[in-house]
Formats: sequence, C-alpha cells, structure tokens
Amino acid sequence: MYLYQSVFRCNQVVVHAEEVEWESESRKNEVLAQARAIRGMDYYYLAMLWKKAPIVDWISSPSDQPSEATFEELVDFIEADFAFAAEHLPESWTEPGRINRYFAYSFLGKLYMNSGQWSKAKDAFEKVIKSGKYQLVANYRDNFRHDTENNSESIFEIQNSDENQVMGGYYGIGNDGAECGYASYREKFLSGSPYGWGDYIVYDWLIDMYKDERNKDGGFDIRLRDNIVYPELFTDFPGEVVFMNRTEWDYANWSSLSWCRKYTTDYYRSITTFYSPINTRILRYADVLLSYAECLIECNGAASIDDAAAYVNLVRERANMYPLDESVHASCLSSADAFMKRLRIEREKEMCFEYDRFMDLRRWGLGTDAAYTAEVKARSKKYDSNFKPGREWLPIPLSEVSNNPNLTQNDGY
Repeated sequence: MYLYQSVFRCNQVVVHAEEVEWESESRKNEVLAQARAIRGMDYYYLAMLWKKAPIVDWISSPSDQPSEATFEELVDFIEADFAFAAEHLPESWTEPGRINRYFAYSFLGKLYMNSGQWSKAKDAFEKVIKSGKYQLVANYRDNFRHDTENNSESIFEIQNSDENQVMGGYYGIGNDGAECGYASYREKFLSGSPYGWGDYIVYDWLIDMYKDERNKDGGFDIRLRDNIVYPELFTDFPGEVVFMNRTEWDYANWSSLSWCRKYTTDYYRSITTFYSPINTRILRYADVLLSYAECLIECNGAASIDDAAAYVNLVRERANMYPLDESVHASCLSSADAFMKRLRIEREKEMCFEYDRFMDLRRWGLGTDAAYTAEVKARSKKYDSNFKPGREWLPIPLSEVSNNPNLTQNDGY
C-alpha cells in the first residue's frame, strides 16, 4: 500500500533524528515536522477511507504483523503529528510545493471535522483564514492548469511534470532501476474516447445541479463548463472549444454520456497522453472557506447563518454567481437545516472530482441517516446497487487481512 510506503520513509526520518548532529534544535524540529506532517496526511487518508489501520511508528520489516488501531486511536495519533507540525513548520518557503504550517492546520481542521470535533475544526480553519496568506484566484480553472499552479489559492499540491516521460512503477513495471517519472496519469482515465479511456463517466444529476440557477450575466455557472464535458456544453457555452479543435459534440465517440474535464489538458493540446504536468491540488483555500462555513453552523446553529453565508458567497462570487441572499436559493438562510442542505450543493459545485466526496457523504449521513442515504442512492446507480451499511468505509484489502492475524475486515464486506 503506497500510504504505508510513505509512512515507512517518514519513520526513517523520525526514528533516526536523534542520531544526527543538528545545527540547532529548531532546525531538527523543522525537519521532523515535515516528516510528521506527511505521515499525518498518510494516516489521515488511512483513517478516513478504511476506519481502522495499524499504527506503525517504527522502521518496519516485512515480517511485522502490527495490531490494528481503532478510528479514535488513529485520530489521536494523527492529531499529535499535525499539532507538532503546526508548531514547528514555517509559514512559507521560498520553494514551491513545500509543506508549511497552514498545511498542518488545514488537515487538522479536516481531521476534526470528519471526527465530529467541530469547535476544534473551526479553530484550525480559522488560523488559516486569519493568516492572510491565501486568497481565491480570479479564474476558477486556474486551479487546475499547469501554467497557473502554486497560486494564491494553493495550500498544498503535488508537484507534477511531464518532462521525464517514463513508465517506472506503472502498469506493473517495477521501480527498481527505473527512472523516476514526475507526471500524473489521471487524465488518461478521465477523458472520453478517442482522447482517453472514458473510465470516469459523470452522472446527469451533477449537470442538473449546476443548472439550478443562472449567474449574474444570465448564463450558466462557469464551473459546469470547467469541470464537465457534456452533450449540451457547446450550446450552453457558445464558442467553447475542447481539445483545441472540438466545437460540437462528438456523438460517434462520446454517445450521450458526460465526462470529467477538470484536470485534463484540453486547454493546450489536442490529445491526451500518459503524462500530464498538471499538479494535483490537495488543499486549496476555497475548501477551507466552505469547511469553515460548515463548522460555524455545526457549532452555533442558526445564529451563524449570516457569517457562514459570507464565506460561501466568496466562493460563489468568484464564479460570478449571486450572493445567497440575492439568489433563487435565498430561502436557505431561513434555518440551519436549510443552510446545511444548500452548503452540501455549494461544496459539490466547487469541489467535485477533488477526492473528498466520499468523506463528505459519510460526514453528512451516508450509512447513518436513512433519508440522506436514500437520497444519495437515488442519484447514483453504483451506490443504489452496491451500498449497504458498513460500506461508508472501504474494505481492508484481503491480502492484508489474510497475511496478518491482527487485522479484521470492516463490517459490510
């Protein structure tokens, strides 16, 4: 599992730190903070995807059979790593792509939010907002291009490049002796034929969601155009061009299906390759603003609706949408419940295809709230046919359960 490979490398730094002669204690803690921040991120995804996993804080060996930790134990371990990182990391670096203090605070906020610790989550996100280090970029799609990356909205992104186009470690090709590739292969799976493999079809409900209101110019939400390639794209957005040469729908290859556009290179080349230079955004400021709005409601209820709406409006207005109180959705400001239902839609409009959806659904009631679970299943054929209680978490890989008697499978599998 790649996450544990990363944990192994971080543990090498943490375990051996005492054996190094450092120029100062602060420098030692700064290096440790980077390792612990990455390890915290690794364990955050282990906890949020699988619920339980072994905590390995030593340099492991293939014969180890560590015991699994509960979700609560994982949360405590992750919290300690991020808290140390937040204390000892700098606010910024001169080199792009480095982990800083606000990476740690952002992940602390997400950790607390997804473990029901709303007041702590609010405080963590507030530190990022009040730092004054970040602001929304004017153009939404600049967050998903290779020539506008590491911008004012970026808190952390994985640095990609297509300069070294090698296949080491991909498709079963071993890493041993292979050159390092720096590209993302994701685009090939996202794009429809003949540009990609079309493994990622977008459901119609997502398109309908964007069309529930018009923007200030009377058109559709520009995030619909930037995130999805769909049959009405060229009608809804006259003059739009896809893959440099497509100005009308390609029924022969695309049928009447819809495809993901976010993170594709159609804005500067006419084909897809295995090698995309677009950085993978892990944390960006819009996510923090929407998460903070959710925390305000969870902490203070209806009393915080106006404050929460102000943060949602920052994100909406960047997309040229009306503030909530001037929009067709103004009734969402009438109660905390109505606002939360609207916020879920606002988050999906802004953050779709950015990795957090599974965690969002679980936090909002997938598997625990019958009405919400039914709502999700009604929109998704895959959830409707495959979901049952327990599957709001992923299954522990069978190879891991079979090889380690200290691991147990998640319920529902």
